[in-house]
Amino acid sequence: NHIGNFSLLWKDQLTGTDAQLSLVYTGERLEFVSPFYNNDHWSKPITILDLSIEQKIKDNWVIFIKANNLLNTPYQRYIRQPQSATNIEYPYQEGDEETLVRREFYQQSYRLGIRIKF
Repeated sequence: NHIGNFSLLWKDQLTGTDAQLSLVYTGERLEFVSPFYNNDHWSKPITILDLSIEQKIKDNWVIFIKANNLLNTPYQRYIRQPQSATNIEYPYQEGDEETLVRREFYQQSYRLGIRIKF
């Protein structure tokens, strides 16, 4: 039901600086419908924050840094049914209202580089 994008941009042509901070929010959503009653998989809301900065250092030279997934928000998928309904003990459960079936951390990533235009 909810998707949001927010970006802050800075561009200075005199100094050759470009910067962008980007935030993306995706709300809870149905991942897939199970053929079994009350066993549909849902994903939890996720927020992703990225940053990129470029600086022109000569006419054809640019140095840049890009940082992705700065918040390291996990992707989580769950079933809207308590684990007690299955009579199976699942690890890493946080509440009694749902059963967590998947949690993935993608970690932060960084790139630093120089771009040359010929």
